Amino acid sequence: MVELAQQKRTMDWQRSQRGRSGNRSLRSSVRSRFAFTLVELAVVMTIVAILISLSTVGIQAARAVARRMQCQNNLRQQGQAIIAFEATYRFVPGNGGPIDGNVVRPAHEGIQPGMLQYPNERWRAWGIGDPSYPVDKQPGPWSYSILPYVEQSALFEEPVYDAVLSFYRCPDRPRDPPATPGEDFYGKYIGGNHRYAKFDYAGNSNVFKNLPDRMKLADINDGLSQTVFVAEKAHNPLVQVAESWYFDEPPWIGGSHGTARDGIDIFRDATDIGVGDFWGSAHAVGIHAVFGDGHVELVSYDVDKDVWPAMLTTSGRDHH
Repeated sequence: MVELAQQKRTMDWQRSQRGRSGNRSLRSSVRSRFAFTLVELAVVMTIVAILISLSTVGIQAARAVARRMQCQNNLRQQGQAIIAFEATYRFVPGNGGPIDGNVVRPAHEGIQPGMLQYPNERWRAWGIGDPSYPVDKQPGPWSYSILPYVEQSALFEEPVYDAVLSFYRCPDRPRDPPATPGEDFYGKYIGGNHRYAKFDYAGNSNVFKNLPDRMKLADINDGLSQTVFVAEKAHNPLVQVAESWYFDEPPWIGGSHGTARDGIDIFRDATDIGVGDFWGSAHAVGIHAVFGDGHVELVSYDVDKDVWPAMLTTSGRDHH
């Protein structure tokens, strides 16, 4: 009996060992089934990186589109204000120009805005927006005259030269904070020791005339839908800094090429482009322009050399 009991205990022990061995084998099999090899882990990490990259590119593209839409809305708002101004006065707001007695406000004795142009030290006087002048003799530019039509009557009545107006700024173009005009290679700029905010658009000089001329819609024979009123202006961030007014005068300054362009070339913003009477933007695809009927179009950088100048004319004649 003792011997039988011992044999039973031996058999029970052997069965228990076989069970443990089986459990270990099962656990080992499960671990091997779910474990990643280094190659598999590298593949997964690569896929994740690609997905993140695609997501980032998509977000950046969406943001670029949103900025362009905001720029388009800025121009649309300006176009509607110009149309409302014309409906009131029966002529398009002018680009202004210098008038005796027109000085920086609050009045500084003898301080008329202008530029001492180098190298010949020629004095170029400009006008500045002033509510005391009648609309047909306004020394300030169109960008000042339309302020009441963009819900900015207070700024029209009491100009604040360093006011940053969102509808005059393209969100794709970084600008330095408003600064007092200074001196550069091209000349010395006079602004009465005020800081001035810049803006990123310019009127078509065939439409927005300097004093004493002004344009009526009946004089635009090409049709309002075919004639550019306002578009984005070129910018060289290395030259046209906050202190410089070279072809980059603020929206308060009348009679200048910073507020009404006469050129036909279009450039994307860069430090190696010429500075002058050009159109341009920071967008990758081209510039936006608002036409006389209020609609906004994208004009590509490679637009046909005959098409863009034709958009700037008012009666089918050569641009100049």
